[in-house]
Amino acid sequence: MQPTLLLVNGNIHTMERLLPRASALAIAGAQILAVGGDELAALAGRTTRVIDLHGLTVVPGLIDAHLHFLSYGLSLREIDLMNVPSRAAALERIAARAAVTPAGHWLTGRGWDQVLWPEPLFPTAAQLDAVTPEHPAFLRRKCGHAGWANSLALKLAGITRETPDPAGGAIERDPVTGEPTGILL
Repeated sequence: MQPTLLLVNGNIHTMERLLPRASALAIAGAQILAVGGDELAALAGRTTRVIDLHGLTVVPGLIDAHLHFLSYGLSLREIDLMNVPSRAAALERIAARAAVTPAGHWLTGRGWDQVLWPEPLFPTAAQLDAVTPEHPAFLRRKCGHAGWANSLALKLAGITRETPDPAGGAIERDPVTGEPTGILL
C-alpha cells in the first residue's frame, strides 16, 4: 500500500520500546504504514503528500473518552500525595508545601489513599490542622470521590455539625460529638 501522507525530518515519538524515536512516518488514510528514517522516502508515490517537519515533534494521539486534561494540568500545581506510604509521610509533604506558601493561601492536593497506610483509617481535620494552621487546605483522595479538609477550609465552606449532608454526598462526623471529621464524601 502506498502512503497518502509521509512526514519526514521529524522528532517522532513512537511509544515503542524497540524504536522510541523516528524521523519519518508513512500514513495511508487512518493507518500508519511504517515508522523509520530516510529510507521511508522510497515509499512515496506521485500522489503522496510529503511534509517536512523541520524537526517538529509528533506524538501519538490521545484518544480516550474519559480524559480530564484540565484537571490533570491543574493537579501539576498541587501537592502530590500519590503512593505516600503513611499518614505521617502525607503530612510531611503537606507541611513542606505549607512552609513555602503565604499564610491564608489555599493548599490543595490529590492522590492520598489511606488503604495504603499502616493504619488504613481516614485522616482527620485535626491531623491536617497540625501542619496547616495558617492555610485552608483541601486534598482529594486518589479516587476523586472523597476529600480531606482542615478546620479552616471547613469553616470557610460553612460546614458545621448542623450542616446537612449534601444530596448524593456525606460529611463524615465524629460519632460522639457530631462534629465534621474533615472527610467529605
